Amino acid sequence: MPLSKRLFIIALACVVVSATSGYVAARATMSRVSSDTPAKLQAREFVLVDEHGHVGAKLSWKDNQPQIQLFDRNDHMRSALFLEPNGVPDLYLYDNNSVARAALNLFDSGVPNLAFLDESQKLLVYTDLDQQRSYNIVFEELDKGAPVKVTARKMTADETGLHVRDNSEQRSPK
Repeated sequence: MPLSKRLFIIALACVVVSATSGYVAARATMSRVSSDTPAKLQAREFVLVDEHGHVGAKLSWKDNQPQIQLFDRNDHMRSALFLEPNGVPDLYLYDNNSVARAALNLFDSGVPNLAFLDESQKLLVYTDLDQQRSYNIVFEELDKGAPVKVTARKMTADETGLHVRDNSEQRSPK
């Protein structure tokens, strides 16, 4: 038998043996991983930490509802996704000082809301849906806990497009 034919047969045998042994090893590894992996894992709190023990995330319970919190490298909470006690979902975003600055949530009625609070914690901008089913952008100045509505923009949509009406309402605190 010529040398080239023998080398070809040896190479072909090596490929077949390698492929077969790789397949068998992969199947053995997969069966071991799947049998060692629990189908269900239960706990009251999960804390995700890095190799130095720094907490990056928590999945836990608060007020009998689940919540997920994310933390930055300085241990400041930067975001939280949770359910209120009545089951309504909220997403909050926090600044460097762990102060809530933006929120996306649903009102009890199911209407979505988007809100922003400035760094001084005195100016608030949020969306609102009024009795006429028009969305409003409301600018409020928070003065010692009593909101003063500064401006509301009424937005309605129909077949002709989006319509905006500016209501500059200066209200004194109640």
